[in-house]
Amino acid sequence: GSLNALYNGNKNTWQGTFTASLYEDNFTLALPQVRMAGSLLFTRRTSLHFAYSLGAAYNYIYGEGRFLPLVGANIRIDADDRIAALLPMHISWIHTYSFVNVMRVYVAPAGGVNRFRNNDGLFTNTPDIIFFRRREFKGGVLWRLRPVPPLIISFGGGVLFKRNIYFS
Repeated sequence: GSLNALYNGNKNTWQGTFTASLYEDNFTLALPQVRMAGSLLFTRRTSLHFAYSLGAAYNYIYGEGRFLPLVGANIRIDADDRIAALLPMHISWIHTYSFVNVMRVYVAPAGGVNRFRNNDGLFTNTPDIIFFRRREFKGGVLWRLRPVPPLIISFGGGVLFKRNIYFS
């Protein structure tokens, strides 16, 4: 489950998220644990062409919980295009076709850690538990349609690249 909050003032926006789940990358399903993540982000709109963001997150980008500082900017290039970055979360180009039709092209880090039992002797001279780790980047497109003001429909797709896979 998750809880999200947004306060949008004239020039300042506060966003908060809190998520709890029973999925745990570092443990098998025989030992589920509650995993919590969240973020707090402050955005200051200094003009119609520029906004900056500062915040912090507890996130599982690579499968291990970590506190991350968040630093970002949103730069308007022209009437329809913006560049948005929230490091280390994503870098995006946003094109607005109309109020009801917005496309986002992005690059973002991804990955995970999974724990496996080594009980079949496949890997000799290793511990009983082996960690499978992967780090990668994802690139994709996210389309947002707003057919009527209270309804937003989002869909998208992408690819994973620059993948590093290793066992430990």
